[in-house]
Amino acid sequence: AYAELNFTDSRNETQLAPTPATNILVDLDSPFLAPETLALLATRPDPTAPGVLRRRMVEVGARKQTVDSTLSQITAGLRGDVGFRNWTYDAYYQYGRTDFDQFTFNDVSNSRFTAGIAGCPADYVQFVPDCVPVNPFGAGNITPEMADFVRLNFADNTVFERDLANASINGDLFEMPAGTTAFALGIEWRKDKSTYTPDAAKQSGDIEGFNAQQPIAGDFDVFEVFGELLVPLVEGLEAELGVRASDYSTVGDVTAYKAGLNWSPTDTIRARAMYQRASRAPSPFESPQNGDQDFPFASDPCAGITPDGDTVYDPIDNPLSQETIDFCAAQGIIDVPNNAQPNDQLESFNYGSPALGEETSDTYTAGIVWQPDFVQDLRLSLDYWNITVEDYINDLNGGAQGIINACFESADLNSPACFDSALNLPLIFRSISGELQVNIPLVNASELETSGVDFQLDWAIPVGDSSVDLNV
Repeated sequence: AYAELNFTDSRNETQLAPTPATNILVDLDSPFLAPETLALLATRPDPTAPGVLRRRMVEVGARKQTVDSTLSQITAGLRGDVGFRNWTYDAYYQYGRTDFDQFTFNDVSNSRFTAGIAGCPADYVQFVPDCVPVNPFGAGNITPEMADFVRLNFADNTVFERDLANASINGDLFEMPAGTTAFALGIEWRKDKSTYTPDAAKQSGDIEGFNAQQPIAGDFDVFEVFGELLVPLVEGLEAELGVRASDYSTVGDVTAYKAGLNWSPTDTIRARAMYQRASRAPSPFESPQNGDQDFPFASDPCAGITPDGDTVYDPIDNPLSQETIDFCAAQGIIDVPNNAQPNDQLESFNYGSPALGEETSDTYTAGIVWQPDFVQDLRLSLDYWNITVEDYINDLNGGAQGIINACFESADLNSPACFDSALNLPLIFRSISGELQVNIPLVNASELETSGVDFQLDWAIPVGDSSVDLNV
């Protein structure tokens, strides 16, 4: 019988710049708006719309975060001899839990800031008690009392749990002319469960310095059967075979397997090659993701002026098509050439999907190991590897810009390129101020491939009564 207990308590702190307040709506009745500002706001296509304020909240102070994480894991099992040949068994149960508590200080409340800028009229005060008028226009106008009113501290919690039960048996099967055939056989059950609980302010989007996020809760369990064989084919050459059949509660049946050869023509040289098929089911965080806010870099085709003030459309080199004009008009943007994109990052929202399937990968490796007998304790190895992942879980069309491009190419807000029927979501839409926003779902849409060569050198050099290990 055996048991093992692990416990880790980790704490760290980080500091960020003061909160960047963006898209703060300014009521036109605010007592802090100067006559010149009101006159400028009156020149807009909709002179009655609220103003939009962007400002770094230096008076509130730097944002600080403290992360407390605890990990606990217990394993208990039985292992020993089966009583037949040299077979052994190992059976154990394991439970693990990780808690992340993140505390954030000196952020800014959108609702309080908006109410304060409006001067705390009655229709705001009923939702924002103890309102304090806030004048954000001009350096030093936000007093300590105002900063305390808009300051927002909040906490988020993430929990990951795993239950795992495993039983296996291994040993020698029979003798062959070149050696003994060995095997391993086993079963495994595990359940993963994750929950993420953001602060209420983060769920409602009443935060300025961080992205809004929604609660995520997901779990899956899987039952697996696995086996491996090591077969000596001829002197110095052995085959390695393995298979693992899995039944996931989320994606159903998947199979992983491997086949490889190890060849030792001499005592100093060994060559190896392996093919492996593997799979990965969507994690408990991917499928249930439900509209987490993000701000990726992207360009709005309905903006004729970039955030840097450059002109996008040129009558000769880059003329504005009538199709673009009509599609922008369908979204409420009329004067495209003079429409400015205020920021080079567009607000987006990330979604998972219950329809996500598993990823599969094919891995090919081949290598050689040389341990020359004329140099003591020297070992050289050279390996080539190639990995391809199919049905790679990724953002639709690679993310915000790809979704925007595909939607504008379709020029139809009801097309599949602009509307996700499975989630019943528009993929692009406009904010109250007319800025382009994007919903980004996860899909099994991509292929990922990588390859490389690894070289390794190990050499132990005697030094007096001890030795020095050189590893490259």
